[in-house]
Amino acid sequence: PLVTGVESFPPIEETMNVIHQLVPNAKTIGTIYNASEANSIKAVQIAKKALEPLGITLEEVSVATTGDIAIGTQALISRKPDALWVTGDNTVLQALEGVIRPAQDAKLPLILNDPEFVERGALGAVGIGWHTSGLEAGKMAARVLRGESPANIPIKSIAERRIVINQDVAKKLGLSIPASLLQEATKP
Repeated sequence: PLVTGVESFPPIEETMNVIHQLVPNAKTIGTIYNASEANSIKAVQIAKKALEPLGITLEEVSVATTGDIAIGTQALISRKPDALWVTGDNTVLQALEGVIRPAQDAKLPLILNDPEFVERGALGAVGIGWHTSGLEAGKMAARVLRGESPANIPIKSIAERRIVINQDVAKKLGLSIPASLLQEATKP
């Protein structure tokens, strides 16, 4: 009765479809995440289901700390994935350079679920535009501050999809971005 708000979960199925469009011949996508984070476990489960009909395997490496990211990424790359994907895993995002640099060195496309990190060297992201969910959360907060009980304000799920493509990384990887993605994409 004392909680309300906005929840947002990244568009995992759409992310897998975008990866398939960017790397159409991909047979394996690699991901690195902390298996102690429930959000990451859920994202990986959804990704596996979304990739199955596409005939793509998800290769996983689990890490426990930020200190494990670079070594875990090297282990993942040694399994020869066709692309890398990082969901909104808090542990991995804290040490994202430990994924970006090895991906760049291996000339592997890296796709994220956090658009705000694309400028750091990822090929792209399919994530959430936080503007709409932030506005809604602000309206809810105003209602509570005016005295309304949070129990009377239902929790809302808002996940406005946002695609970001880093054209510089695409050029370095020799990838051509489908026109349909470029039309929808915003700049990093």
